[in-house]
Parts: sequence; structure tokens; C-alpha cells
Amino acid sequence: MNLSNKSNTSVKIWGYVENMQDFLQASDVVLGKPGASQTFECLVKKKPIIYTTYMENELSTMKFVLENNFGWYVKNKKDFIKLLNNILKKPDLLKKKSQKMIKIRSCSDDIAKFIDKKLSNKKNYGKGIF
Repeated sequence: MNLSNKSNTSVKIWGYVENMQDFLQASDVVLGKPGASQTFECLVKKKPIIYTTYMENELSTMKFVLENNFGWYVKNKKDFIKLLNNILKKPDLLKKKSQKMIKIRSCSDDIAKFIDKKLSNKKNYGKGIF
């Protein structure tokens, strides 16, 4: 398969969604800009990232990802298509990027358990949690 300006791939445009984690989990690779939230969601899900643009305040996040080989930066459409064709020829590239990712876990469960423990402890009742 070779990507060009024309493709038979169907594309579905989604507006605002509240289940981005489901989209990330279903993806092989994520395309976007190096915002901290998106980047760390990708790291948690172990999804390689392709950055296509960045703002100055996002440069350090992008450098972190590129220096640790978690993703790619492409400057234009031509480079993007070239990268995708390379990934299609060598699917193990995505696997290698995913395996290099650092282990980051969501702490939501830990925070909820901490709050539950503090609230269920009768000595803390009415004294605040922290």
C-alpha cells in the first residue's frame, strides 16, 4: 500500500468528544501537536506520536518525545506521507516506539483510594482531608 495525495481510506470527522481515551486506545499512532496533556495521554497509552506543528511553549515537550524516540516530527505534508509510507513498509517501527515509552500510569485510582480512606476514617471526620 502506498499513500499519496489520493486515498481510498475513509475518514470520519468527529467533533468534540468526551471519550478521547477510547480513541487513543484504538489508535496505532497519534497525530497532533505537542501539548502536554495529549503527549502524556499518549505516553500512558503507549501510543507513538507524530507532531506536525508546535508553538514555542510546546517545544520542550516535543524535544522530550523526540530525544527519547517516542515519536516523530514532520514539517510538511510531503514528509508526513513519507513517514506513513515508511511505517506501512516497516510496521515494527510503531512497535519499537511503543516499547521504548516510559511507564507512566494514571494516578486517578490512587487519589480516589486516598480520599476514600481519609473520609472513611472517623478520626478525620469534620477535620478536612489534608
